[in-house]
Amino acid sequence: MLEAEQLQNVRVVQSDFLGVNLADLLHDEPRPLRVAGNLPYNVSSPILFRLLDAADDGRFFADATLMLQKEVADRLVAKPGRKAYGALAIQVALTADVEHLLTLPPGAFRPPPR
Repeated sequence: MLEAEQLQNVRVVQSDFLGVNLADLLHDEPRPLRVAGNLPYNVSSPILFRLLDAADDGRFFADATLMLQKEVADRLVAKPGRKAYGALAIQVALTADVEHLLTLPPGAFRPPPR
């Protein structure tokens, strides 16, 4: 487990991100924080909206590096007039800068997605 690594300046929290009170969880942490995560497809949008809300409200987070399913990443970077453009792209554009860094092939995952 990641906790066993005892990484300096890293706090690993195993919890339901959508159910945890961020103010209570992070009240003793120096701010702004950096977020790293691999988001599951089925809850990636609610998690992203929550991260954006927390970043905008009180400046909890400096940045986030996230692994997302390609379709979600495409929606984040979508421009007006594109099919993928929608509420998520708009909210991200209002609050953050987004950059698509890389695309991993299916073989990088176990089991590989179809």
